[in-house]
Amino acid sequence: MGEITPALTQKIDAFAERELHIPVETLMGRAGDAVAAAVAALTPPPARILLFCGGGNNGGDGYAAACRLTAMGYRALCVDALGAGQRSEAGRRFLAEYRRLSGEPLSLREAAAMPSAVCVDAVLGTGARLPLPPSFAELSEVMRAAAPLHVAVDLPLGVDAEGGAVDALAVPADETVCLGFAKVGLYSYPARAFVGRVTVADLGLDTPAVRAAFGITSHLLTSKTVRPFLPKRVADSHKGSYGHLLLLVGSHAYRGAALLAAKGALRMGAGLITLASDESVLRGALPLLPELILTPLDGEAPLPDAIVRGKSAVLLGSGSGVSEALAARLTALLTSEGGPLVIDADGLTVLAERLGVDALKTSKRKVVLTPHPGEMARLVGTDVPTVQADRLTLARRFAADYGVTLVLKGAGTVVAEGERFYINTSGTPALAKGGSGDVLAGAIASLIATGLPPAEAAALAVWLHGAAGERLAAVHSSLGVRPFELADAMAGVLSEVEA
Repeated sequence: MGEITPALTQKIDAFAERELHIPVETLMGRAGDAVAAAVAALTPPPARILLFCGGGNNGGDGYAAACRLTAMGYRALCVDALGAGQRSEAGRRFLAEYRRLSGEPLSLREAAAMPSAVCVDAVLGTGARLPLPPSFAELSEVMRAAAPLHVAVDLPLGVDAEGGAVDALAVPADETVCLGFAKVGLYSYPARAFVGRVTVADLGLDTPAVRAAFGITSHLLTSKTVRPFLPKRVADSHKGSYGHLLLLVGSHAYRGAALLAAKGALRMGAGLITLASDESVLRGALPLLPELILTPLDGEAPLPDAIVRGKSAVLLGSGSGVSEALAARLTALLTSEGGPLVIDADGLTVLAERLGVDALKTSKRKVVLTPHPGEMARLVGTDVPTVQADRLTLARRFAADYGVTLVLKGAGTVVAEGERFYINTSGTPALAKGGSGDVLAGAIASLIATGLPPAEAAALAVWLHGAAGERLAAVHSSLGVRPFELADAMAGVLSEVEA
């Protein structure tokens, strides 16, 4: 199953009542409390709050939130958004309580004449199916005009919970309160531009038992979820305890890429790191990164077996330049046994254009690919808009078909391997600069060299990379961040996660 779907949400609710002894009414009350808390963070009482409620459980959550807001001193007014009343038993109970406190819900026409401080969207939630019918046009217009601030319950009206598509009638939110589980589609564009700040309300459902019962393998990458991935270091260890990483990166034309990848690797803990590259690259690396083992490697020469032998992980492609020699080196690595191979940048180009992606199916090594959308488009023979239209599905399918760990970079970076996948929540447009990806590739490879499995290493590095970008942007602005600073900032973030 993997991710949370509308059908699965209903099954989890039933499971919670049957196996966990949590009634749907209790879940709805918890949801209402979470939504009320989100509203309270935006404006104090006695502000007027308009809550647009649909006919299902999402609408019931809205009525529960209205009851809670009323108790907190707000003027909470519900709108029967679809003229459908309430069809869920738990929802009818909260509707009855709302009627006792505040009277009948408003009609859409009445709501249009009552501007408020905050609009709460509890219309469809995960039950939405796109495209919305034309009959929703008036509702969309009234909701957009209802308040300067919008809070969505589970997801905004007109946004798809799975793939992240957005309807023409969608109503943007300033904050989206996901109930129980994150809805993965909200972390990819175009949905990400419509959901505002996303919080996940703990309803007591996201437990190992529930995940196991329903095969839920989706995870958001946050400081909390990446903490278990942190490599453990013991007091009596030594440099040999944490692997030997080989960096086959850089060229005379792209000397900086090698330094960026190496710096990313040095900050993520590999015990030994060998940089095998052009002499000009090594001359530049020596004064800046003296910890590296430097090995000259002619850009056109075959890959010596002695360089590769015994390495815990290998990174190939960052700034290497596209050439037949690089294609030959990639072939040699894929057809020989050894530590995991991270393929980045020019390595991805020669894989797509010279070797063909089917070479991955017979690889004797575990493989990690780190494409940006343009590189992903070349790998699958399509264009960037197609990749971006459904990043999650594409990443999961590719990772499964070719038996690799795939890191599809961009806003909401996806890390996919087998049935598992992760969606990153950290990041900033400040990372949209040449060199950022080189740092990330080096960090991933270094964490693998220390002994982390590829998916965990990629997930941890991706989150740290995004969080470091956020930290630097707060100081230097989104314009002023230098990729060369990222590795140091990643280590700073890592120290806080370890604490």
